[in-house]
Order: sequence, then C-alpha cells, then structure tokens
Amino acid sequence: MVKKKVPLSAAGRPRLNLIKEALAAKQNLTQEGLARAAEISFASVNMYVNGKREPSLETLVKIAGALELSPRELIIDYAPHL
Repeated sequence: MVKKKVPLSAAGRPRLNLIKEALAAKQNLTQEGLARAAEISFASVNMYVNGKREPSLETLVKIAGALELSPRELIIDYAPHL
C-alpha cells in the first residue's frame, strides 16, 4: 500500500483540502481571482490555502466550481484503501 504524503499548513498542522495545489495548477488564477469566481472573500481563500481554516462543504463546492473540479478532487483521502 502506498501512503500519501499529508500536506501541512504553515503551522505544521495537517491540511484536509487540496485547494493550494489545485490553485497552483491553474497558473492563470490567483487567490484573488479564485475568491471572485467562487464569490467568497479573499481572506477566506487565503486561510484555506494556508491551512489556517477548512472550508465548509458549501464553500468547498463553490471553490471546486470556480476551479472547474469536483469537490471530491479537493478533499484529501486519509482512509487506507482495503
């Protein structure tokens, strides 16, 4: 079984979302642009990207839509696959 490397926040805590990685993959989209597209605040996006907060399910759906991804693609799967 291959273990996934858990991304950490700036504070060293495990992050539960992949928003930072998904945003980096969209090279033409900034945090500010993501905030506008998802209709949420820049401060919230910044906190999600830096692991200071985790988005609600509703917000995760908005962010996924703005990134043209499914919400499932933004959630880290910690459960071992049997």
